[in-house]
Amino acid sequence: MEFDKTRLLESIIKKDPDLGATAWANVNQKAKSNAFFQRVQKELLEGLLGPDANALGYVYGLVSDMAQPNTLGRELIDVVQTTKPSVRYPRAKGKAQAQKISNTTPLMLGETYDYVDIISNTEIATGQKWSQTFVEDAEWNVLQRQVQAIGKGIAYTETADIIALYNAIANANLASGAEITVTAPIAWADFLNLLAAVDTEDFTPRVIAVTPTVWYELFKLTEFIDSVYVTSEKGLKPNVAHVIAPNDLFIVKSSQVTKTLVIDTQAAAVMALRRDVMVQPWEDPARMEHGVTGSERYGLGVLRTKAVARGTR
Repeated sequence: MEFDKTRLLESIIKKDPDLGATAWANVNQKAKSNAFFQRVQKELLEGLLGPDANALGYVYGLVSDMAQPNTLGRELIDVVQTTKPSVRYPRAKGKAQAQKISNTTPLMLGETYDYVDIISNTEIATGQKWSQTFVEDAEWNVLQRQVQAIGKGIAYTETADIIALYNAIANANLASGAEITVTAPIAWADFLNLLAAVDTEDFTPRVIAVTPTVWYELFKLTEFIDSVYVTSEKGLKPNVAHVIAPNDLFIVKSSQVTKTLVIDTQAAAVMALRRDVMVQPWEDPARMEHGVTGSERYGLGVLRTKAVARGTR
């Protein structure tokens, strides 16, 4: 398993044109002299962390495995992998049409497009550093928890950026041309009004994002409880539920959500993921400090604002 994580980290670094094979070789070299990665390799060789594996892959696994279930923002947006600093994304203008014909030549009334350039100029990073003495003496579970916090921190900031993207849409440009009133506590009619606003614009409500407060209010509504699809199958992230009526969609709960959002994720916005989560050794020899950093790079852009409805709470 950890071997696969090593290969995945290698692929992420090598595929980035600004990094490549040279950067991968440097990362490996730095890991060999880094006291923290030496500690990880020792734990691996002694079988204390599982089967023998590469320290880089193991540390990357700690970070990425913690980031993945917390990247709730990715549930709210179309994620496109790219190796380019800028992606030109097609945006449909108007609706495709057809006409009744007899002996006349059919008019070309299919969809027309303009384009939105998504620039991957956002890089987020965080890390942990320790003195050499701390690395040598600390219990492994303490070091592990601090490394996992890197993945959680990256996921938190990424999600905050995606939510901010939707919150920045002007009220007049939203589905229905205004925010939808959401009472306290939320009523079933409010829930339906949010979905209807997107549907009326000829988009499909696919995801709804709510605050923890609204989430638990919904679970007091019989209509909502009856619409939740309960399954023993795994696959959904924590804080994500499947709703099958009145629309087949997913509902996401996050403390980072400030106002209820209903989104057609296939039309509303794009996340151009230039470089997914990666880790690198870090050290300051003069201070005898060693550590690890985690980072990723992406760009965000709105395509169709009418594919988004926003509640007042």
